[in-house]
Amino acid sequence: KYIQTIYRKMLEITFLAALAATLLFWLPTLPISKCHSLDLVQAHDEFFVQFNCASNEYNDLATLLRTPLSVAINLLFYESSEAFSAASCVIAGLTILVLLLITFGSSTAIGIFIPL
Repeated sequence: KYIQTIYRKMLEITFLAALAATLLFWLPTLPISKCHSLDLVQAHDEFFVQFNCASNEYNDLATLLRTPLSVAINLLFYESSEAFSAASCVIAGLTILVLLLITFGSSTAIGIFIPL
């Protein structure tokens, strides 16, 4: 509504893409995200992201933020409670919520599809 010229729309989309990429890259580097052993999980190793962790370990916040949303939700339901810390779940949830709300209010021709 407020952004009407094509140049401002392109600037808005570029800013939103840069914001999302920055958040999804730098948030898993916070000291709150922990490295956990892959021996404790039930799912295949391919679903877990090894970001700044040793071999045979995964970063819980990077796994929640960098896997597809449907995979992350399945991991939250089917893994044990020790697989993801509460702080990582809150940070990932708030990050995805804020990015969805900002993107939904932008002038992009996309639809938000949440599979159930």
